Amino acid sequence: MKKKSVIIFIAFLLIFGAAFYIINELLDLQVATTVDITGDELGKGNEIEPVVDDELMFLLLGVDKNPDVSEEQQDDHVRTDTMILVNVNFDKGTIDLISIPRDTKVNYNGSNIKINAAHAYDGKVGALKAVRQLTGLDIDYFMSVDYNAVLRLVEVIGGVEVDSPQVIEAPEIGVYIPKGKSVLDEKQSLYFLRAREVLKNGSDFERMENQQYFLKQLAKEVTKISNLPKIPKLLKVFKDNVEHNLSLGNFGSILLQAVKFDSSKMTTMTLEGTTGREYNGNGNPVDYFYVDKEKMNKLFLEKYPEYFFNKSQINSYE
Repeated sequence: MKKKSVIIFIAFLLIFGAAFYIINELLDLQVATTVDITGDELGKGNEIEPVVDDELMFLLLGVDKNPDVSEEQQDDHVRTDTMILVNVNFDKGTIDLISIPRDTKVNYNGSNIKINAAHAYDGKVGALKAVRQLTGLDIDYFMSVDYNAVLRLVEVIGGVEVDSPQVIEAPEIGVYIPKGKSVLDEKQSLYFLRAREVLKNGSDFERMENQQYFLKQLAKEVTKISNLPKIPKLLKVFKDNVEHNLSLGNFGSILLQAVKFDSSKMTTMTLEGTTGREYNGNGNPVDYFYVDKEKMNKLFLEKYPEYFFNKSQINSYE
């Protein structure tokens, strides 16, 4: 009887210790990665809060650090390479990824720019304001990921399996990805995410499809049970390479969602539109992507009607 009690006591200590470690790591992670943004920075009278219960919408930003500025500003004075609107429904277990073409034309502070330049002007606040203006949706949250995180994550989990529709190669930097299934290392993964010139049509849409597909595959690998022992290393990657303005509750909910991740419940989309060329004040050509506003609003009306600022937009497309 005494032996059984000792075993129960030891088990209790192990469970308590594990829980304490996880909570402590989450709190430390929250403090280290949170960037404070006030509601008024995004719009007068705006409040930073979830719009729908048991759901969270945020803007996922992929950035490269700028080595020519101070460490505190390295993530801000650069264009975003990736902008994805993410909606996580904790009740249904669904995750939507909606890519926004980086060449999308928007009017920002009175000037016409490509949407990815808003981050270079005003950092995360600029990116959020530009996307809010484009979509008409009340998006208060962001998560900014340095591309170094991809390298580190792939290194920790030992590679990501992809099924490439074509051969992708860049001999000058020693990258070769065969057609069909293969496991990508860190360098191959980064090139798979970023390159578009070597793709079949060389379009940004192909690159975005690659990004969406890769993120799905990466999520599948990271959330495998076999990677549970690697959680401390994965959290360290997150701590070193991610910034966000999520509350601790929302942050914890996303991590819990990751534990029960099901790739069949993840959908990927890209805003539709057309491309065209304009000339700036100096006579230089600028290639833009023009979002089809009607299709975009119909998409958001179907999926996220509660998020519209201006309810007349809803009436226009019902």
